[in-house]
Amino acid sequence: MLACKYGQLKTAKSLTESPRVITAESELVLGDEYPEIEKVHLCKGYLSEITGEKNEKGRLALAGRIEVHLVYRAKETEAGVAEYGVVWKGEKGIPFTAEIELPEAADIGGWQAEVTKSSLEPGSERTVRYKGEISINLQARQERQIPVVTELAVEDGVKTVTERVVVEEIITVLEGRRELSNQFSLAHPREPLARVIDCRIRPVGVRTELAPGRVKVDGYLETVLLYVGRNVDGEETELEVARWHEKNGGAVPFQFIFEEPEALPEQTARTKVRVKSFAMYSPHAEICDLQAVLEARVELVEPRRREMVVDVKAEKEKIIDVDRGEYQIEEIVGEIEKDFQLEKTLSLPAGAVPFGRILLVDNSPLRTVDTQVEADRVFFEGECGVSVLYSEEYGEIEELERQSPEVATASWEEEISGAVKFADFLEMPGVAPGMAARVTLEERGITAELVDERTIKVILALRARAVVSEERTLSLVRDCALVPLPEKPRTGMLFYLIQPGDTLWSIARRYQTTMDALCRANNLSGSGEEVLPGKKLLIPKTPLTG
Repeated sequence: MLACKYGQLKTAKSLTESPRVITAESELVLGDEYPEIEKVHLCKGYLSEITGEKNEKGRLALAGRIEVHLVYRAKETEAGVAEYGVVWKGEKGIPFTAEIELPEAADIGGWQAEVTKSSLEPGSERTVRYKGEISINLQARQERQIPVVTELAVEDGVKTVTERVVVEEIITVLEGRRELSNQFSLAHPREPLARVIDCRIRPVGVRTELAPGRVKVDGYLETVLLYVGRNVDGEETELEVARWHEKNGGAVPFQFIFEEPEALPEQTARTKVRVKSFAMYSPHAEICDLQAVLEARVELVEPRRREMVVDVKAEKEKIIDVDRGEYQIEEIVGEIEKDFQLEKTLSLPAGAVPFGRILLVDNSPLRTVDTQVEADRVFFEGECGVSVLYSEEYGEIEELERQSPEVATASWEEEISGAVKFADFLEMPGVAPGMAARVTLEERGITAELVDERTIKVILALRARAVVSEERTLSLVRDCALVPLPEKPRTGMLFYLIQPGDTLWSIARRYQTTMDALCRANNLSGSGEEVLPGKKLLIPKTPLTG
């Protein structure tokens, strides 16, 4: 006796898809309270809103809004600092719509978007022209449900052969937003504030805790404020920088709680926290208020270990017919993540204003350039653009002639002097050449230190996550049956006219023979492609010989 329990093996093969890039252009109006622009120092865009769904054309239709932060030098100003900051957010932000083609023969398990480039050029009168690029990263994969025998009850003399398969299953994807506010002090020894120029906030120390039915994400926001200082008479002095981070106790904690019935501690959480929108307000010279919107995305995955039946064998006095299928399966070998702190020394191009004091450091999203699986480790190479806003230090004579030092920007971008490249590796015992690795990089903070007047050292904190897989070809048992031994061979010739829906397996069951015997009797390959309606099949006289 053979009793089979049937089921489905869910498999997913990840596909490498280049990011889709869409552009957003718009004209922005400078408010009456701001002087006209002479020079753009820094421009950064944040994806404050985005939605997307598959339309009737089979494309991903996107709609959203970009929040734009600008730091610039004014054309003409009264006594004071020439630098100003403007934020276009909410309804004043830049709306956009776009459609992107989706890969054929693939399922989209999700997508993520971020602004990768932003630029502003002064327009006519009090307008500026914004141009930005948004990168859409698709999680494309081929999903299949393979019919298999999951359990087999056998009688004496019958033996099953199994192999363990580890496949990755995405349990669910959780997304949430939360608003965060905090008040910072600019009391002594910090300089009091005359006006805000801009600020940068970054999520750091992000951790995810899994419990039955619950997912908790927490971390801290580090804040850098660029502002114009003031003296006791209320007059503007120069650009000042205030930093609130973990080391000085100024980092702002945040937390997301997701109630998810399917969450379990043994699962893996792939978490990303992004800044969607923010602004800094100053109700008082020694106080500033931060208003920010954060978004968390958590992908819960679990490696499922399955014992798959690959063969059923019997003693000589028994005949077993086995229906197998050959499948390519992406098996998960392992997953690891690690925090890195990388240092790069950057030099100013010829003719640039020498460094005096670093004010703000910006970088474009990290991009994975190359990955290689070596023996027991995964090598990765990445890159990003870096921009530094800084002021020139002047001497005593210049200090008498000018109210504030000159402010300049240095950029190391792909289009200018080349992006900043970095490389490292993750230790993963058991991995080997020939396996595939998906490496994602997430920024955890960036700072810069002066080396000399023409050189800085950039310290980039990042988290690298590698998922290593191996493609295996397995012949899996889809069904099996005991074939009774005939008392004597069938006499005469027996033919069967194939009907629509017939398979070698169903015909073999009807006439109590084996697929192998049918193939031998009819010179068939066994692929099933030759089983065509209307064709005649010779039924073998005995399942032993065909």
